[in-house]
Amino acid sequence: MPRRSVSGAVFAAMLACAAPALADYEAERQAWDSGDPAVALSEWRAAAAAEDRRAMLALGRLYLQGLGALQDHVEAHTWFNLAASRGSMEAAAKMTPAQVAAAQARAAAWRPGGEASAATEGDVFRDCDVCPEMVVVPAGEFMMGSPPSEEGRGDDEGPVHRVTISEPFAVGVYEVTFEEWDACVSGGGCGGYRPEGWGRSSRPVINVSWDDAQAYVAWLSGKTGEAYRLLSESEWEYAARAGTTTRYHWGDDVGRNRANCVDDYCGDSWEFTAPVGSFGANGFGLHDILGNVREWVEDCWNGSYAGAPSDGSA
Repeated sequence: MPRRSVSGAVFAAMLACAAPALADYEAERQAWDSGDPAVALSEWRAAAAAEDRRAMLALGRLYLQGLGALQDHVEAHTWFNLAASRGSMEAAAKMTPAQVAAAQARAAAWRPGGEASAATEGDVFRDCDVCPEMVVVPAGEFMMGSPPSEEGRGDDEGPVHRVTISEPFAVGVYEVTFEEWDACVSGGGCGGYRPEGWGRSSRPVINVSWDDAQAYVAWLSGKTGEAYRLLSESEWEYAARAGTTTRYHWGDDVGRNRANCVDDYCGDSWEFTAPVGSFGANGFGLHDILGNVREWVEDCWNGSYAGAPSDGSA
């Protein structure tokens, strides 16, 4: 399979892992007291995902009062419900007995890490209305790299080696769009950087660096309380192959109208980039994982796979 270069200007595939990062509740309380509610809000969401009922209670207060976030009574009572169901008497005191009983049922389905950790393979979800659509990819193993006999193979695509992905993970269904990037900027993230490029809206965002990509996933993590990051290169190839062993996930021949490719041989009609989802998905439900634009991954570039990790890590 053609190796996706990390020298490109665009990225798409991101991961929402099921194990949220732990947060120091007291440190974030100090951030709140020192007048930095945005930091406190972000870290308390991470602490809540790690089952800290104090953080759940703090989030309920913030959203109820509109401090550090827009006033949102629905969001507030969601966090009060969760805190109460985990034994917070202070949270329970803010609700009637009937509300507490209803909270028990609602919170029983909640899991640390939110929807991604509760989802099963093939499930599609969004963690917020401006977040990328994600699909859960199953655990498994595959042979990473291309054999020396494969047409067009580069020296950096071998040696072929086995990689085991031990846990399911969620990947962006589409390449990140200008619209999604603009939401990050409007939300105070991505360093305020608005890249220029071919089209806007549902076209894939271009002219972003690896550091820009890291800023975007950091913003997603802070907004949602989930642990977003770039895929490792082995995770990317595993997701791109979707269980196949051919040169492309659709076969060994590039064919026509399978992807938005360089030059004319792909048979598509798009000049420059195509709107995301213009071509069919692979077996895992991922669109444009081949073609359209290059995608950043977590790894540093290496000249070969000699000594590469076998566990899916970068």
